[in-house]
Amino acid sequence: MPARFTPRTLGTLFTNSFQQPDQSGLAPLSSSRAMRIPRTLESAEGTFRILDDAGECFATVALFDPLDADRGIQTATEFASGTHGPGLVVLRSGRETLEESGSLAWLPESRDRFSAVCDAFETAWLAKQSPGNVALWPQAAGVVSDAPSLQTFLRTRQRVEWRFIFDPAALITPAMAPTAEHHFDRLFAQLGEHPRACALVEDPAWTARWPKGWDRLSLTRLIRQSGTALV
Repeated sequence: MPARFTPRTLGTLFTNSFQQPDQSGLAPLSSSRAMRIPRTLESAEGTFRILDDAGECFATVALFDPLDADRGIQTATEFASGTHGPGLVVLRSGRETLEESGSLAWLPESRDRFSAVCDAFETAWLAKQSPGNVALWPQAAGVVSDAPSLQTFLRTRQRVEWRFIFDPAALITPAMAPTAEHHFDRLFAQLGEHPRACALVEDPAWTARWPKGWDRLSLTRLIRQSGTALV
């Protein structure tokens, strides 16, 4: 069954080249065709970089657990304060899988913890006055796990202009899988052309089953390699 990746399988995501921010501060959307480019780098600082065909950093993805009660806020601050280059700087919306989510992400304590992590990240990011764009990577096991929670996040987080990586397969839970086509229809209608969307993750396991929505979006593509073990 297609499902979500762990931090260690983030290396199966490849992208085309990243465009620099325009005058609005947000990077323009790319209509370039998707490319599989096996150039990725996991750093010692707990981040994962996705590189484009020129070897430039498209995105730096944080691997830490944003719901970690002990280190979440400190790690978010350190991540925002680091040097990441001009590409996207990406936070995940929670732990990587539903099975490993521990304290359920929808509980008030989890939402409060995630909000505090985002507050700490934004404070450090604004203090650094960094170039580049901040993005959220929503996942079904996260606090931001569907279209309504993502729309609320984007509307209520006012200090930083957050963007998001649109990963439809990561928002499909095992219970949703039997009727995934219906859920994909709704996700693409609600999020596919959202002005804050900055990349689309294509999962070959799902595009073969539901092919109609992926090609109509003018977004930078990140493609999971076929045959990769996703959890």
